[in-house]
Amino acid sequence: RCGRPAPDRGASAGRAGRGGGGFPDLDAAARPRPDTVAHRAEKLADALALQILNRRLERIASTQTPAPYVSATAAHTELAHSANILQLGAVVQPGQWQPALGVIEIEQRRLVEQGITAAELNREITAIRTGLQNAVAGAGTRQSISLSDQLVATVDQDDVFNTPAETQRMFEAMVPGLTVARINQSARTLFAGEPI
Repeated sequence: RCGRPAPDRGASAGRAGRGGGGFPDLDAAARPRPDTVAHRAEKLADALALQILNRRLERIASTQTPAPYVSATAAHTELAHSANILQLGAVVQPGQWQPALGVIEIEQRRLVEQGITAAELNREITAIRTGLQNAVAGAGTRQSISLSDQLVATVDQDDVFNTPAETQRMFEAMVPGLTVARINQSARTLFAGEPI
């Protein structure tokens, strides 16, 4: 399942006008979705599913001897106006890509088929919460260059810039909806893409 495009969660097929005549709207993936609280909640659920997979992959690399890979990560990227990409990547020892790929694929399947645990989810929510608390505490001491980079990135991605306190408030409002079932659904949706 490595190298599969992430599903387009905003496209519609057969829309009159752009796709017309029952044809799929091929431009839908190229149009960015509005930056809404619902969209951010969806992205957060996706990020949590991938972070749990990344923790599992990290644990395998640090506890198995010999380690099947040096490091492995899952990442989801939305490239505005062009693509929605989900990728699994690994750094492996020379000639060891096949065993590494097998371990990574098994772990990705386990995430999709067996899901996550409440303990895994709570760990990631706590980590995000701690990071946001630190960001709020340090908001007055942010470097100008970092702040300007964040402003440019939000404009470039058609997002709304938020203060750390607002981001923390939004996160806490989203937490009750971040259930094990919701994160499991995100994992299934993320890895439901078609082969390239």
